[in-house]
Amino acid sequence: MPGHITAAQSFGPNHLIKQGAKLVDHWMDVVEELPAAVRRQLLPPPDASEIAQGAASLFEASLTPDQKAVFDALRADQSLFVDAIFSNVQLPHPRVLQALLELEMSGLIRQLPGKNFIRKL
Repeated sequence: MPGHITAAQSFGPNHLIKQGAKLVDHWMDVVEELPAAVRRQLLPPPDASEIAQGAASLFEASLTPDQKAVFDALRADQSLFVDAIFSNVQLPHPRVLQALLELEMSGLIRQLPGKNFIRKL
C-alpha cells in the first residue's frame, strides 16, 4: 500500500490500486495494454523465418505438457477468465492453476484483475 488508508493524500493512489492499476517501469508495460492491432504495428514479427522456427522449438521444449496446454488455450489479444481456461484445458483444476502460476512467474502470461489471464508478447 503506498500510503495510510486514512490519509487524504493516499486516497488517489489507493483508489487506483483498488481498480487494478498497473505499475509501469518499462516501455513494454505500456505496449501490453494497447489493442492487438496496435501492438502488431509496434512490434512486427521477425523477418527471418528460421529465427522464428528456432525460437518456437526452444520455447516448446522449455514448457511442461501442462504449461503448454494452458499456454495454448490463452490468447494475446483477449483475456480469458480462469473458468474458461478450466473448460478449454482437459486437466484437473489444481494442475491448471499450477501451470498458470508457473507461466506467470516465467513472464509468459500475466494475470489481470478478476482472475483473467492473457499471453504476454
